[in-house]
Amino acid sequence: MVNIQHKRGTRASLDNLASTGRLAVGQIYLIIDENRIAIATSDSTYQATLNEGEVSSGGGTISNDLPVPDLFDENDPNFFYFGWENVNGGWLVQRQNRSTSITESATTGHTNLTDAFADRINLGYA
Repeated sequence: MVNIQHKRGTRASLDNLASTGRLAVGQIYLIIDENRIAIATSDSTYQATLNEGEVSSGGGTISNDLPVPDLFDENDPNFFYFGWENVNGGWLVQRQNRSTSITESATTGHTNLTDAFADRINLGYA
């Protein structure tokens, strides 16, 4: 199994990197004082996951927070795969290219997250 390490630090250190424009787009950061992950969306912004039990308003996000993926696969040598399902039955599968950090959403005819995620490697992405 491949050993993958991500940058880690406190929320304050991540905020400092963001305020000085030193984030790497697509980089995953571990926020160690909050036990959550964050993904840089630009050199000065990021989105952090919600921890279990935290609730986002309106099914969307709270400030810089993304919901924790329901499904995650880091075993592919070229992509990370993420799968989310909301309380209304809607779902989303995304993949992130390991070398470019480009994230794409799946375009599929599947009717549920379980089937779509099982077929994640063969899905079309845009």
